[in-house]
Amino acid sequence: MVNALLDDASTHTYINEDVAAELGVQGQTQQVSVNVLNDKQEIFDSMLIDIGLESTDGSVDMNITALTTTKNDLFEILLRFRKHPVAIICDIAEKYLQIEVAQDDRPYLRFLWRSMDLNKKPDVFEFSKVVFGLNCSPFLAQFITQEHAKSMEKELPLAAATVEKSTYMDDNMDSVDTNSKAIELYKQLQQLWSTAGMHARKWVSNSVQVLQEIPEEDRLKEINIQMSELPSVKALGLLWNAESDEFRFSFMSLKQDIKMTKRNFLKETAKLFDPLGFLGPFIIRARVLLQEMWISGVNWDETLSPGLEQKAWSWYLEIEKLCSVKIPRGLEVSLDTSKMKLHTFVDASEAAFGAVVYLVTTREDDTKSSYLVASKCHVAPLKAVSMPRLELLAAVLGVRLLLAITKALELPLQRATLWSDSQNVLWWIKRQSRCFKPFVANRIGYIQEHTNISQWKYVPSKLNAADILSRGVDAEALLTEKWLNGPEFVTHDETEWPKQTIDMDNTETSELKKPSSQLERKFVSGKENVLCVDDKKPNQRIR
Repeated sequence: MVNALLDDASTHTYINEDVAAELGVQGQTQQVSVNVLNDKQEIFDSMLIDIGLESTDGSVDMNITALTTTKNDLFEILLRFRKHPVAIICDIAEKYLQIEVAQDDRPYLRFLWRSMDLNKKPDVFEFSKVVFGLNCSPFLAQFITQEHAKSMEKELPLAAATVEKSTYMDDNMDSVDTNSKAIELYKQLQQLWSTAGMHARKWVSNSVQVLQEIPEEDRLKEINIQMSELPSVKALGLLWNAESDEFRFSFMSLKQDIKMTKRNFLKETAKLFDPLGFLGPFIIRARVLLQEMWISGVNWDETLSPGLEQKAWSWYLEIEKLCSVKIPRGLEVSLDTSKMKLHTFVDASEAAFGAVVYLVTTREDDTKSSYLVASKCHVAPLKAVSMPRLELLAAVLGVRLLLAITKALELPLQRATLWSDSQNVLWWIKRQSRCFKPFVANRIGYIQEHTNISQWKYVPSKLNAADILSRGVDAEALLTEKWLNGPEFVTHDETEWPKQTIDMDNTETSELKKPSSQLERKFVSGKENVLCVDDKKPNQRIR
């Protein structure tokens, strides 16, 4: 098999053979093992070379600097893929192997091969194209394609934008607002990649009209536009059903006979790929349980205690129910930003803290719809942290998540409202950050830097959509309207939103700096009103 692939590679000028005389190879040479991985559906789809092998003279990886990769953020690409009604995906055939290596750099890509015949003198091969497996290859491939896209911005603006912002390795995935624009994007991408000597293939779209413009040989093999159904495909790891235009989840049959150890439980949790946090409330249960396993001191392959084992099996057996979770891909993002509103909910418990964001769109007939955009959650630190501080960590996480979403969807941050059920956090946010101890002061400063105080609102715990993120739920709870669409009031008029009341008597004051010449307290109507004093202007009070 290896010989056949090497012969095939030689015909494609991926590998130059019989270069021993030219390279002046003398005496003993260090043999490097070659591992070739071949896609089942392609004759020669990708080749992985173990260039990082150690040898007496070091390894190639040790002598080549791995430059910072320029690949786009997976989270942002997936959000851009959800932005508009018409989605389109394609794959670049053998992308790495279409990029030529400079002649002077090829000696670093030599290897020996003798067809497993120990009595045969090894033949010397040399790669002439970028190798999948070299530490600098991702940078080279992405840098070259992005520079090529920049050079085509004026001629092919749609394609250039997709390559620069919506390309991850060899996958292009983007969304546009109309079928005609999608067809134009297809044509531009074909032209852009062909001018670079590359071929875009395996095209998929949720629009039959778009697919009709694409030659059958370039479409994904599973697509038959004569059939009533479009297939489900992997979109950067997420299963996307093009027919229903929904993200879905599928899993292999659960193993009923596995020994539930910390190692095996971690393996199963790692199989849940969820970059946008659709399964966040379910996955956080596993993360909290893993933390409990670490605290218990159990080794990787030891049998868990009865209590931990029961919790682990309870969570594991619910995985199959995740197949019922369906998330609409399209978010109905409008060019008129006044018709859109982002709602960020944050919450914390002693076990975890998290944030979730919903997009509310208003149509021309004044009807409104709410969509789950993304969520993030983290396990609470092992070191004891007060609940107000955990709620503050959730607020910071919510701001970070909101910033990432507004950047990807190109929405103004001013169109966002942030909700918390912690009156302590809301009270802190409305005060000068310098009045507090460093832990609170630094995080309040970050929140105030990126959001306006007026954007923060109080929401009762029973209406807080992030509540299940912080506490964890079973798989069936992911099908509820509260999680998939947020609380009902987000689609109502602001006059119907929760009343904004903060109980000043019950707010946490232990995070305030100790009384000093820079801090004074003034009591108004029996309630504490904190005023900070500027060091340079002691008579000037700043609220």
